[in-house]
Amino acid sequence: VPGGAALGALYGWRAVFWGLAALCVPVALGVLKGVPAGRGHAGGPEPRAEAAVLRRPPLLLAMLLGALVNAATFASFTYLAPVVTGPAGLGEHWVAVVLMLFGAGSFAGVTLAGRFSDRRPGLLLAVTGPALLAGWPALALAAGEPAVLLPLVCVLGALSFALGGTLVTRVLYEAGGAPTLAGA
Repeated sequence: VPGGAALGALYGWRAVFWGLAALCVPVALGVLKGVPAGRGHAGGPEPRAEAAVLRRPPLLLAMLLGALVNAATFASFTYLAPVVTGPAGLGEHWVAVVLMLFGAGSFAGVTLAGRFSDRRPGLLLAVTGPALLAGWPALALAAGEPAVLLPLVCVLGALSFALGGTLVTRVLYEAGGAPTLAGA
């Protein structure tokens, strides 16, 4: 995403789409070469049995919260560029910097969740949930202050992905009998 923002700032938004299209060609060739043909569903999990597991209230709650966290995160993430170039008063070249800060925070958050979500999921949820709930409105209030905006974007990336990663872990634990649908 930061690379796309930089490419778009330099050459326009169409260059980003052409770049993505060019990247998709080797990926598609790799998938065609690497995935064996003719493999059916034989021996795999039964869809009806998996669907029954997906009706459990703790699982539904974890999936609902995960969907809400992802929706809030990516809805807010979508408007980082206009915030950077608008209220923050920074130039377009700062968009890539802000996206990299968000990405660095996201990496830290996933790492944190990966280390602690198995052992202390309740603690991670109790800390990251309210902090993230307060964080996005705080970003809106601090949008005009780059000195606050820049570190806050990094923190929000960490909180979003620590919370999201922990919720994904909870979904996978709660849906032990439905590995295919839970992963999807």
